[in-house]
Amino acid sequence: MLMSQMSRGEAVTHIINADKGKQLFFGFIFVGLIVKILMGFTAPATALIWGYFIIMFSIIGLIFLQVDPEKNTMDAIKQLFQPLLLLIIVLLWNISLTFRFYKEINKKRVPKEYFMWSGFSTILIIAIVVLSLITYLVKDASFTMYNYILILFNLIVTAIQQVILDSFSVDG
Repeated sequence: MLMSQMSRGEAVTHIINADKGKQLFFGFIFVGLIVKILMGFTAPATALIWGYFIIMFSIIGLIFLQVDPEKNTMDAIKQLFQPLLLLIIVLLWNISLTFRFYKEINKKRVPKEYFMWSGFSTILIIAIVVLSLITYLVKDASFTMYNYILILFNLIVTAIQQVILDSFSVDG
């Protein structure tokens, strides 16, 4: 069933009937995004660390809720290798960069291009989360390829951020 065929009422009913744990973790993902976006104006490094940690632990919670412990096959482990697991790697990379340049980012003593690319990364993360939510609602894996493409773009954007920050620290 495609999203265009699913009415708004059916989507809301699907969310309401979902496991309360999944609802909670999806809610925390959006809380993490809001923290990253709203706090980012005053303390960008702190906002990124808090927001991305909340998102990361919510994704880990969702992945563990998805695994069926009663299955003796490798199917339960195969479920762990999905786009959200790769998103955790991107989030960890962003968090580690932010820890390395914490003071400089919070004092906004880094090139403005870093903040531009950080914004792009946040937009890509929002798109990945929304596509993952749609995939969950529709129960169709056709959106998974789009998530992989967005994660690839996010890896490139994070690499650009690292180059900007590393070059800045060499310059002085």
